[in-house]
Amino acid sequence: MLSTLSGGDRARELTEAAWSSRTEIFWIDVTDS
Repeated sequence: MLSTLSGGDRARELTEAAWSSRTEIFWIDVTDS
């Protein structure tokens, strides 16, 4: 139970980090052009 919960939190953290970094790159591209 605990390992499953932490695993889900870990996946959610990685997903949020990937989205935030992708959004940053997207905004950098928009402002550059």
